Formats: sequence, structure tokens, C-alpha cells
Amino acid sequence: MTENNDKENLHKIYLEERRELIKSQIEGSKQFDRAILTYSSGALMLSIIFMEKIASSPIQCKCLLILSWIFFILAIISTIISFLLSQKAHEEQIEILEELYIQGREEPRPNKFSSLTKYSNILSAIFFILAALFLVIFSYKNIK
Repeated sequence: MTENNDKENLHKIYLEERRELIKSQIEGSKQFDRAILTYSSGALMLSIIFMEKIASSPIQCKCLLILSWIFFILAIISTIISFLLSQKAHEEQIEILEELYIQGREEPRPNKFSSLTKYSNILSAIFFILAALFLVIFSYKNIK
């Protein structure tokens, strides 16, 4: 009898810890998405101001600036897409849980939207890093 209680207590602890880790993971994901959107949008605006106020005339290596803008825009778009994919992943996970616990399905099926959300977040980070890199190089070449 004590062994069953120990197992039940361990299982409860496991579930509580898992719940907290999932909450933390979701919060971290939200912060990541906000950061990418904020920094990408801000960098776009700053680069426009930089071009008008600080850059030397004539502007050198415009292609670096254009690439930077393209990658910042791609970072913003992929982050927005990840929001939509994340919503769909939650809906899909609810369906998977219903199949397991209500319909009695043996094995959970994969959640393809969850994977797509991860890939979209990875792309957001890559696009942001490339955009920042091109902007720094452009800025360096155009400081008065």
C-alpha cells in the first residue's frame, strides 16, 4: 500500500513539475516572438533614420541595406506565421488529447503544426541575425 502511495506522490510531483516547465516554455516562446517583432521593427525604423541623418553621401553598398530590410521583414513575417501555427498546434493538440483520453486511441499521432511552429521560430531567429549583420556592415561602411 505504501508503494502505491509513493508512486502516486511521485506521479503528482512529476505532473506538477511538467506543468510548470510547460508554462515556462510557453512564456519563453512568447518573449522570443515579442523580441523578434520589436527588434526587427525598431531596426527597420532606425536604419531608415540612419540613412537620412547619419550616413555619408553618397551612400555606399545600398545592397547591404536592402538585404537587411528584406531579412528584417522576413523575420517579422515568419514570427507572425509562427503565431498562427502555434494557435493551430494548440487546436491540434486538443484533438490529439481527445483521441487518447476520450476515444481511447493507443498511440498519440504527431502534431505537425507544433513542428512547423518550431521551424518558423528558427527561421525568425536566422532572418533576424542576418538582417542585423547586414545592417551593421552597411552602417560601418557609411559612417561619416
